[in-house]
Amino acid sequence: MTETVLVRYIVRDVDAAIGFYTGLLGFEVVMHPAETFAMLGRGALRLALSAPSGR
Repeated sequence: MTETVLVRYIVRDVDAAIGFYTGLLGFEVVMHPAETFAMLGRGALRLALSAPSGR
């Protein structure tokens, strides 16, 4: 059984980060439900990309 590892990154531009991770590092988009959040995957690794909350 393979465990999944989740890493969260706060990024200024979620769409640009998606382009970087999918185009250069071979990740796939798992979900992108809002412009401020996306989940990418590559094997057992998941990247949660989110924009700063502005608090």
